[in-house]
Amino acid sequence: MHLPPTTLSTLLALKPPILSPGCHTPQPLPQDLVPGGPSLNLTLSSSLSSPNTTHQTRHYNLHLPQSYIPTTPLPLILIYHGQGQNTTSIERYTLFSTAQPDSITVYPAGVNNQFLGDPVAPPSTEINDIQFTSDLLDHLTSTYCIDTSRVYAAGFSNGGGLTGLLACNSTVGSRFAALAGVAAAHYPDEQLSEPLFGEGCVGGGKVPYLEIHGTNDKIIDYQGHNGDQPASIPLPEWMGKMARLNNCTPTAAGTGGLIGFETNSTQVLNGGNVTRYSWSCDGREDVVVHYKVEGLGHGWPGTVAVGGILDEYRGGPTSWNATEVVRGWFGRWTRGSGFVEQGEVEAFGEFVRGWTYEG
Repeated sequence: MHLPPTTLSTLLALKPPILSPGCHTPQPLPQDLVPGGPSLNLTLSSSLSSPNTTHQTRHYNLHLPQSYIPTTPLPLILIYHGQGQNTTSIERYTLFSTAQPDSITVYPAGVNNQFLGDPVAPPSTEINDIQFTSDLLDHLTSTYCIDTSRVYAAGFSNGGGLTGLLACNSTVGSRFAALAGVAAAHYPDEQLSEPLFGEGCVGGGKVPYLEIHGTNDKIIDYQGHNGDQPASIPLPEWMGKMARLNNCTPTAAGTGGLIGFETNSTQVLNGGNVTRYSWSCDGREDVVVHYKVEGLGHGWPGTVAVGGILDEYRGGPTSWNATEVVRGWFGRWTRGSGFVEQGEVEAFGEFVRGWTYEG
């Protein structure tokens, strides 16, 4: 089965957008921010995110597509970088600004290039990136014309862990139509100074969640065994938590590669190198999706070499792009009142050119 690539704007023809305040009161664009031009680094005051005034001024890169018109609502995508990575690097690494030409794309910056959820990151009482995300969404939706039913976030490594924390948060997480992590880092409570991914993860927003992870990841091991570094939550266990938060139907423990939940669908892709697991929740298909990638290291799959440690960790370029997978899956989901709404499966599947189903 092969489907053409899709864009988030395609959904606009099927469901009316929910206009943000910025659509009604257009604001002048910041100096040097040009639709279709390069991203611009901007600052935001986030006073509630930290008691330390030096950490209350936060940074982010903003890219407006060439199609941006101040009164026409567009989807919004937030992309969170990995630990030690900066916003320019994650933009070049994922290519979301060019791969998603009809969306506003924002790359938030972590304080000291890291986000909440890592064992060495400050606790939320010192730097709260969930509050920063909330403040950033408030600012963006009041300044730019955004379809608030189509707000999404994806993250790599430590940034992928933050999207997991957003899924755990019923207040901020419920502002997103879908979330995704690539090589995402989730840690048990005993590895952190506060309960975040364990007892602190209660959800309530029922937000679709996708994760892509390699079996050869030496930084965030698929089964959580990270050598002399803190152990992370095994991917099957984490996906089980995402399924529970989304009200998937429990089955016998350990079935289908997911602890406590059985996959509704398992597909083998990319010549056997990729296994796609998906789960249906509350009568909706593919609410939770996981790609297990054989041989992939710690990285964002992509066909373009980026050089340096990023290529070294992931094992070089791949024959497919995770960005196309994520953006296609995002295009299936909108958020109205209550649970997210699902688009037509045949129109909005996250299929990559050249992939075929096997078996």
